[in-house]
Amino acid sequence: MTKSPNTAKAQGRIRPVAAVADTGMAIMIHTTRQPARGFVDRIQSLEGKDGILSISVSHGFPWGDVPDMGTRVLVYADGDPARAQAQANQLAAELVSLRDALTPVAPGIDASIDQALAVPVGPVVLADGADNPGGGAAGDSTFILRRLLERQVTGVAMGPLWDPGAVRIATDAGVGAQLRMRIGGKISPLSGDPLDLDCKVLALHPDLVMTGLSGTPTPMGACALVETAGVQIVLITLRNQAIHTDLFTQLGCDLAGCRIIVVKSSQHFYASFSQIARQVIYTAAPGSVTSDLQLQGLGSLAYEALVASGDPQFDWKLPADEWDAIALNYTSGTTGNPKGVVTHHRGAYLNAASNVISWGLPQHAVYLWTLPMFHCNGWCFPWTLALNAGTSVCLRRVEPALIFPLVREHRVTHLCGAPIVYAMLINAPAALREGIGHGLKGLIAGAPPPPAVIEGCEAAGIELTHVYGLTEVYGPAAVCAKQAHWDTLPPEERARLNGRQGVTGPMQEAIAVLDPETLLPVPADGETMGEIFFRGNVVMKGYLKNPSATAEAFEGGWFHTGDLAVMHPDGYVKIRDRSKDIIISGGENISSIEVEDVLHRHPAVMAAAVVALPDPKWGEVPCAFVELKPQASAQEAEIIEFCRSQLARFKVPKRVVFGELPKTSTGKIQKFQLRERVKSASAID
Repeated sequence: MTKSPNTAKAQGRIRPVAAVADTGMAIMIHTTRQPARGFVDRIQSLEGKDGILSISVSHGFPWGDVPDMGTRVLVYADGDPARAQAQANQLAAELVSLRDALTPVAPGIDASIDQALAVPVGPVVLADGADNPGGGAAGDSTFILRRLLERQVTGVAMGPLWDPGAVRIATDAGVGAQLRMRIGGKISPLSGDPLDLDCKVLALHPDLVMTGLSGTPTPMGACALVETAGVQIVLITLRNQAIHTDLFTQLGCDLAGCRIIVVKSSQHFYASFSQIARQVIYTAAPGSVTSDLQLQGLGSLAYEALVASGDPQFDWKLPADEWDAIALNYTSGTTGNPKGVVTHHRGAYLNAASNVISWGLPQHAVYLWTLPMFHCNGWCFPWTLALNAGTSVCLRRVEPALIFPLVREHRVTHLCGAPIVYAMLINAPAALREGIGHGLKGLIAGAPPPPAVIEGCEAAGIELTHVYGLTEVYGPAAVCAKQAHWDTLPPEERARLNGRQGVTGPMQEAIAVLDPETLLPVPADGETMGEIFFRGNVVMKGYLKNPSATAEAFEGGWFHTGDLAVMHPDGYVKIRDRSKDIIISGGENISSIEVEDVLHRHPAVMAAAVVALPDPKWGEVPCAFVELKPQASAQEAEIIEFCRSQLARFKVPKRVVFGELPKTSTGKIQKFQLRERVKSASAID
């Protein structure tokens, strides 16, 4: 009887060795078409022969445009590393030689429609030429839809198109209703302009669940099927990357009877739609990425050329009213309840000036964008850098291996980020940090930085300034203004002082720690806790279409932050916790931040978050979630004992959970997810 490879391996008869060959480029491999299909067949024919156990090709993500996204060949051979490497190198060379032929042809919209109409019997699927670029072409945009309607093409199904507003309107109108609807264009300009269409509501589903990847149920939320001029459109409220035919069929759409089906961008549609499609045409629509990594309609114009194309005689005007809205920002959701924050021109320019003054920002600063622009407009730093005539150095991903080379190459002088960003930098391998001797200044905000982070940055040559604020106050609205005599203090004391939230920003009217009930100042004793309040022109207009939340936030003439703090005798504010983050254990108040500060002192800890864990005896007790440094290790008992040596016994975490902490894209730890994980009584809905 023939023994299985696994049995043979267990008996030591097979000794797998691996080899990898990197092509050094991103190569698109559409395995359903030639010559990619033939290359896959060749790989399969080599497996199991001449000592080759298996061959895999990873084509990465072509649109990533970073070294680690390149195409690689992985070969396993039986005990012969040289054979494995030779085979990997050979196949990698073949891929490179096939690169041009492998690049799929993606015709434009009209050419794609013409090809589809030329097929005698449908349906023909039009899909994006790329694998899920950010613009969301083809089915998540209106470019193809607009052209189909202009050409009066009928027998079309399209979707899903993300448009929660249109879904609500269709639902309110009901099945069979005829109405005028404005749909589409909701993602960005890359998703096209909205269309005003006469539609009939064909079907509604209050909570549609689609078949996702590997048969996984995938919620799509409330959905509607509407028809306009012979085109049926699936409207959804929850976006998803994998599209199955049952998204359409559950709404009664007869895909088999369609001439053309336009699907949302992603290769993940193929497994399902290839079962019914006569042909699949990958379409280069605006908003989609082409094979040369250029974005159709965006990115083809360099900044200098854009400026040169402007009219030097343009009659530029200031806003008619400086209190007019300038931006809409959604709070990041760290509380689990994101709201739309409407800011105004006056606050924006005052905050920009405040950033320059409080940070001592010199003219022509070189600024690295470790802070995302969509986080409170990058704390208003697009406007700050314009005021400063600075240079912006952009970053694709917050990663030490990408950051330090840019710092060296462009002689970056300034950057911003949450504590977790700086923790990553100071814990990066020493080799990455070599050659940075010109001085680097950083703003740090978010949660109060642990003293270990401040000390680590100081040792790494990063001069930190701690600021504090919220989206509602344009980011930094308070600053820990440094005092000259602090430099003479021991490092730990210096870190403690620099870790305070500080005093009012230069352009903000006031920051205060008040009793939330009486709105009277708490004693400046460093002990009495109150809530932080702001007042001034660097405060939002209000929450979008939410007058009750706005009124609540400004009750008493101050903006309520929800952060609990003390006022020190020298007039500096120090956050003790968010109101929801205080843990009440057996009648004693425990600051989660205090416990987190101790956890960060442990040499193996990269980041930590503490939440309330329900307890039958004490009501709730501290539970620590810990993310360890790379290659570091620690046990629960070790962490608990470390805390016990530095905290009162009742403050010591009763449980320690290891793993990566959930974070927003800006690096803020999402404590509400941790609360939900342990079913904290104070979890945010």
